[in-house]
Amino acid sequence: MLALLGDSHTRSYKVSDVVATRIFLAPGRRNNFKNNLNLFTTTLRYLRAASKLKSGGLDLAFIIGEPDIRWLAYGRMDIGKNEAVFESEKQLSVDEKALNKLVLRFKLFLIITQFFKYQPSVIIGSGTPNPEIVLASSFLNEKLSNVCKDFGCLFFDPQKFSVLNQERVSEKFIGYSVFNSTQKDWTHLSTAISSPFEEFVRRNHYQQKSVSFGWKKNANFEKYFVEIQNFNTYTPKELWPKKLVKLIGRRIKLLR
Repeated sequence: MLALLGDSHTRSYKVSDVVATRIFLAPGRRNNFKNNLNLFTTTLRYLRAASKLKSGGLDLAFIIGEPDIRWLAYGRMDIGKNEAVFESEKQLSVDEKALNKLVLRFKLFLIITQFFKYQPSVIIGSGTPNPEIVLASSFLNEKLSNVCKDFGCLFFDPQKFSVLNQERVSEKFIGYSVFNSTQKDWTHLSTAISSPFEEFVRRNHYQQKSVSFGWKKNANFEKYFVEIQNFNTYTPKELWPKKLVKLIGRRIKLLR
């Protein structure tokens, strides 16, 4: 079974007999490879969580790409749009030189995680319902897939299963915002993507292990992870130095 680590896109993949748990590492604006600093912090964040989960006997899966392609296409994370984006006929392109640098950082991530023996068994690429960046997302996934082949890890491309011939995402893969149930989500795919992912893993992940129901105990899970209420998702507990920095920051604000 897999522990799926990543940003808020992890919630598109249901907990099942394939995905044992979902770990939210950080928001997409921080959990990405858009620059070398984010490569370092994202990799560090991943390794800290992966080391605990691996001890429970779980295989590792990592989701990456949508925040990166959004940044390359728009030059910012908050695109300032709403549901109107689904009516757009634009297809945004990205600078190929910048894209190749991003792919190189992804390769470095795999080199580092392989060195520490925590390389993901499965990588989930960019999945977006936003029609303006669907083609760019698919282009990135093609490059990430080629890197994964060299490192012997499986690559799942969500866009191959969600995009129609007209280069738009099928309605069933468009969900609604977790903050507003009447508003379509233009950032995340719906949980309908879970079914093709689970089928993909069952068909291709030959070394998938059966995991004891006691994997949480073996991983000392409750010591290192805390549940995010109402999301059936967990996040690593903060280390005490980070808590201290936040506390000092709050105290300084009160003194102003």
